[in-house]
Amino acid sequence: MRQTSSIVRLSTEDFPERDRVAIFREQFGRNQFGVDIAALPEVPFRLTSTMRPLPGAVITSNAGSGVRVWRTREFLADGRDDLIMIMNLQGPSIVAQRGEEIVLAEHSATLGTIGEFGGILRPETNHRSLIVNLPRAAIGPLMPNADDVVLRPIAPDCAAFRLLIGYASAVLDTDEPLQPELQRCIVDHIYDLVAATIGGTRDAIALAKERGIPAARLSAIKSDIRENLVSRDLSIEMICARHGISPRACCLRGSKPRSPTSCSTGGSRWRGGACAIQPAPGSPSVPSPMNAGSATSPISIGFFAGTSP
Repeated sequence: MRQTSSIVRLSTEDFPERDRVAIFREQFGRNQFGVDIAALPEVPFRLTSTMRPLPGAVITSNAGSGVRVWRTREFLADGRDDLIMIMNLQGPSIVAQRGEEIVLAEHSATLGTIGEFGGILRPETNHRSLIVNLPRAAIGPLMPNADDVVLRPIAPDCAAFRLLIGYASAVLDTDEPLQPELQRCIVDHIYDLVAATIGGTRDAIALAKERGIPAARLSAIKSDIRENLVSRDLSIEMICARHGISPRACCLRGSKPRSPTSCSTGGSRWRGGACAIQPAPGSPSVPSPMNAGSATSPISIGFFAGTSP
């Protein structure tokens, strides 16, 4: 197992084949998540997991094949009852709970809980998934009916779900440490996006529209710009159309940044809106959801938090 800053990585390729299942079962399964990890018959056991723990959420990406991850009755005795967002990115996953099972196709998702017997099967090669563990006590008030939607499929055309995938992936894409205030901001945004995806209270959805959704959309826009900087087709109209927003909501201009606006989390010094754009001078560099106006980019983005698409 390798740990860089607060990112933890574990890959079967780092261990002899005979030891792989045992190491993953002990280090990631039993110690980290309270689950049993086992190999499936007739499918190679290959798994690379990347995890970032945050105060109030754990984001994990998994890539590989031939794995069974199960919350057994032995582990249920620990009393943990986290909700988990299971987001399937490539290859099918079988999710079982409450005596039922569903097959998640690519770019679909469902909500589960580690407070009950059940688990996930990944029977095919080249599988990728993204999982977010959420303490029920923290996110439960935002989604009082969460238990009613456990194992209900989430369609790939859900806008908040797509933003959640991009935002959580961006948080995993940096090895650098995140300051405590920034970590709290990230977790708030994740809660917002999960509530908007699953269905939260009226207040939770209103807050998501003002905070987590703009932050995640900004992250997606910045990633899009970086990936297409050399394209002659890059334009305000193209970016806005691709991200489902109006030019009024997204202002792309020269290197001069927009004036700072106040942050909704106690006056943190961010540029733009949604508490997630630019850290105070002296802060470490942070993943895509947290920056705007990168020094490597000739384009600076000003985003009006809360503006309707």
